[in-house]
Amino acid sequence: MKKIIYTQNNQQVYLEVPPPANMPSFFVFALHKSGSVMQDNVFEELCANLKIPMISVAKTSFNQGVEESAFDKRICEIFTQVGYCFYGSRYLPPYLKELDLSGFKKFLLMRDPRDILVSHYFSLKKSHAIPQGDVGDKLLAKRRQLQEITIDDFALEEAPKLGWRIKNYAKIADENLKVFRYEDVVFDKVQWIKEILAFLGLNLELSKIQEIAKRHDVFPETENPAAHIRKVTPGDYQAKLKPSTIVKLNECLEDVLVKYNYEISGKGILEKCPIAIYQMGKVGSQTIWRSLGMDNFVTQNSQDLPIYHVHVLGAKNIEIAINNRTEKNLPLTVQLKHGKELRAYLDTQENPHLKVITVVREPISQCISSVFQTMKVYFPNLINSDGTCKVKETQKYLTNVVVNEKLKASNWFEHEFKQGLGIDVYHHQFNPENGYGIIQEKKLEILILTLENSQIWSQVIADFLHLPNQLKIIKQNTSESKDYGTVYNQIITQLKFPVPVLEKIYSSQYCQHFYTPEMIESFISKWAISST
Repeated sequence: MKKIIYTQNNQQVYLEVPPPANMPSFFVFALHKSGSVMQDNVFEELCANLKIPMISVAKTSFNQGVEESAFDKRICEIFTQVGYCFYGSRYLPPYLKELDLSGFKKFLLMRDPRDILVSHYFSLKKSHAIPQGDVGDKLLAKRRQLQEITIDDFALEEAPKLGWRIKNYAKIADENLKVFRYEDVVFDKVQWIKEILAFLGLNLELSKIQEIAKRHDVFPETENPAAHIRKVTPGDYQAKLKPSTIVKLNECLEDVLVKYNYEISGKGILEKCPIAIYQMGKVGSQTIWRSLGMDNFVTQNSQDLPIYHVHVLGAKNIEIAINNRTEKNLPLTVQLKHGKELRAYLDTQENPHLKVITVVREPISQCISSVFQTMKVYFPNLINSDGTCKVKETQKYLTNVVVNEKLKASNWFEHEFKQGLGIDVYHHQFNPENGYGIIQEKKLEILILTLENSQIWSQVIADFLHLPNQLKIIKQNTSESKDYGTVYNQIITQLKFPVPVLEKIYSSQYCQHFYTPEMIESFISKWAISST
C-alpha cells in the first residue's frame, strides 16, 4: 500500500507501507559512512528471510529528492509498536524527538568518527549517488565545492557537526539499544548477524546466516576513491590526514572517542613517549637525530624523554651485530647501545608506547652509500694502503651486489623492522605521492618518510611529534661531505646496469610500495646502461 506523507512545507512523498508482521517493531540507525549501506543490505536480507516488512523514510525521501529532516511529528503515526523494521536513517531525525522510543528495540552502527570523515570526503567528492530535487542540487553544489577543499580542511570543518550527530543518539540510549562498532563487525559478519538475531529473539538457520554474511563480505583489493565502497580497513584516517589534523580531531571528538572506546593517539611529548629514529643505514637517520638534538628538542620539551638512534632492534639481529663487533675488537656503536636499551624497554612493558621515525631510500643509492660508510670496517679489501678507495674493485663489487640483487634495503622491513617491532609495513597503506605515511598499531606510532622527499621533513616531523614550530633540519653524515666524497660521486656517475636487472629490482615489494611508477621510471633511467 502506498501512503502519502507530508513534509513541513506540505510537499508530498509517496511511501510504501506493506502489511505488518506479528512481531514487535524495531529501529535500525547508523551514521553516514559508518558501514550504513552494508548494514542496510544485511537487514534487508534478514528481514526478507524472516518475512519482516521494512519501511525506510530516509531512503524513500532521498530517492524522491527530499531531505529526511523535512518531516515533522505528523509522520510519527507510521511508527507502530508492532509489525516493522524501520531503517535507513543516518542521523537521529528531528521528528523522532516527538516519539517515545523506549519501548522499541534499536540498533546503532558506530564507526571511528575520524574514519567517517575521511570516507565521507571521498564519497561526497566522487562516488555518492545524486538524486533529483533539492537534495541532489545540494549534493552537486557540495561536490563542486570539495574539488577546491583539502581532506584536512574538510575533516576539521565537519568534525563538530559529526560530533553533534553522534551525541544526539544519546537521546535514545537505554537497555533496548544495541550498539555495534563497524571495526568489530566488518571482518566477522557471521557473529554480527548472530548477535542481531539474539537481540531480537529470532532464529535463522546457520547456513542462511553464512550465505548472507558471505554476500556482504566486500573487500576491495585496491583503494578506489571513486567507488562507493572505497576501503573497509579501520584506521584509514592515519594514512589520509596530517598528524596535526588528527591531533585537532582528537580534541574536538574526545568525548565521542572515549564513549565508544576509540583510541586517542597523537599526544606525543605530553605522554612522555620515547622516540626511536629506527631505520636502515644511509637514509638520513643521523640528520634527523642530530636535528632533534640541535633544535633543543630534548632539553626544552622532554627532559626525561629518551630519543633512540637505532639501526638494529630485532633481538637476534642485535646479538649478531654485537658478536660481529666483538670479533673485530671494535667497540659497540651508539646505535647498538640504543638498540639494546630500546629492546629492553619494549620487552619489559606490557603495552609499550613508542613513536618511531623511519626512512626509505631508493635501494641502489642506499647500497652504494652504505658500502662507502662501512668500507673501513667491513670492506678493507676495497681500500689502498694509503687509505684511498680502490675504484675499479669497488665498482666491481657494487656491480655484483646489484646484478645479483643483494640489496639490503629491499628486504630490511621484512628482515629487521618486522622482527624489531612486530609490524609488517606492507599491510598498511602508503601514498608515495605524499612522501610520508603513518602507521598506528596499539600504542606504536610510526612515521615513514622517503629520503627523496626530504624537503617536507621539517613540517611532517614537527606535526608527528607535535612540536610548536617546524623542525630545523641540519644535514649530517652525507656521503658527499665525507673524505671519500669525490670518489663516491665518480662511482655513482659511472655505475650503470642492464635494464632487465633494474626492472627486476624495482619490481620488488619494497619499491612498488613506497614509490610511484613515475619515480621508479626515473630510477631506472638514472642507472640504466645507455642504449646509444
